[in-house]
Amino acid sequence: MIKEFSNKNIEVIEELSKQVQKWIFIINLPLLVLMILFPGVFINLLFGAQYINAEIPLRFLAIAFFLSSLTVLSTSLISMKGKSKMILLDTIIFSIINLILNVLLIPQYRISGAAFDTMVSYAILTVIFLFQVKHYMDIIPLRRKMIFVLLSIIPPALLLMYIKQFFPVNLLTIVLEGSFFILLYILFIFLTNSLDRNDLMIMKSIKEKFLIK
Repeated sequence: MIKEFSNKNIEVIEELSKQVQKWIFIINLPLLVLMILFPGVFINLLFGAQYINAEIPLRFLAIAFFLSSLTVLSTSLISMKGKSKMILLDTIIFSIINLILNVLLIPQYRISGAAFDTMVSYAILTVIFLFQVKHYMDIIPLRRKMIFVLLSIIPPALLLMYIKQFFPVNLLTIVLEGSFFILLYILFIFLTNSLDRNDLMIMKSIKEKFLIK
């Protein structure tokens, strides 16, 4: 996109940014849902059973880092505009908000309060970045079809919430249920027509590269 920006191809940059943001959203959304539905499994695998009480904080942090992934592209666009000082100011604002919330919530809610603080801070930062990209570059790096992607995750998530109560929670069931969930999510993406022509071209290009290898 830097090359396109130097050539002042703003329309191309807008199209590319929307496409990239949409794929970030598509890939990270199912991971977010799995982290929210099965936080104990991830905690047990990564840190051990002694930290199983951190399920609620992990849910907050999962949302926080999902929002953080959506700010990466906005940060790049603002940097291309030469607003590095603005990004520094945004980071300072983020830190101040996070610090204030920590002081208010951690004494009473401890680790859950800290995780909730982080989630709220990233939510505010995400909104700030979106407004700045719109203001400085007249670009909103979001596609309308991202709404259809969001709708596509709901039926698989509800079904997963229902069937998981009938099986013991362990690595094998998580792999099987997670695989079923992902496949159903992909199916609904196609059923809801969430992918446009550019998405299909990207998928075709990736497929061709793998077939060549």
